[in-house]
Amino acid sequence: MPGRNLFLFFVFCATLTFCWVDELYNKIQHDLAEQGQTVTFSVKFLNPADAKITNIENIEYPGKFYPGYNKLFIRFKDKDSLQKKVEFNLNIFEKVPVVKSELSPGARIKTENLNMDWVSRQKINQFTIKDKNEAVGYMLKFFKKPGDVLYRSDIKPEDVIKNNDPCTIVLKYQEISITMPGVALKNGSVGSKIKVLNTSTQKVIDAFVLNSRNVEVRLE
Repeated sequence: MPGRNLFLFFVFCATLTFCWVDELYNKIQHDLAEQGQTVTFSVKFLNPADAKITNIENIEYPGKFYPGYNKLFIRFKDKDSLQKKVEFNLNIFEKVPVVKSELSPGARIKTENLNMDWVSRQKINQFTIKDKNEAVGYMLKFFKKPGDVLYRSDIKPEDVIKNNDPCTIVLKYQEISITMPGVALKNGSVGSKIKVLNTSTQKVIDAFVLNSRNVEVRLE
């Protein structure tokens, strides 16, 4: 059944149900379902009294419903074809991971730190993390409070090597592999580039982190 994952709740003083309001709900539901969106939504009339309108001849609905401001036109039966503009805000919600409790910078994100919750599309963009697995195991870069969504810029891979950690510098060229003792001069995650001190030559070089013990110099 189209739109079975959708529901509508109205935001105004009292609970009011009218045929045309139900019809509006169905049209919005159908429009979102056609787009294949597993979302929910709410409607807030800019003038709550509009929900009480009766004696309607016909309604002109928009061809498409958008998050935020929308409008439709209602024509009445007994008022010489008088037409009224009805305005409402459509708030679309999508289920994404949100922070369950306060998390500080440097915290390693665990599954139990996150809840799946309905969040307004106004807070969601192309960089929003939409799956818990995209964040679990990563380090948090900024403070987060309960209910906050996560963006890709909020997280980074966990550091496997730390500043002043001893490490082995690996240099490979064709069939030749050379190893040298070194010391990391910066924290780094797997694949990141850090500064490393070659303790044999006392020179600082760039190297890519392989794991917690090894870094690699890549010849370009």
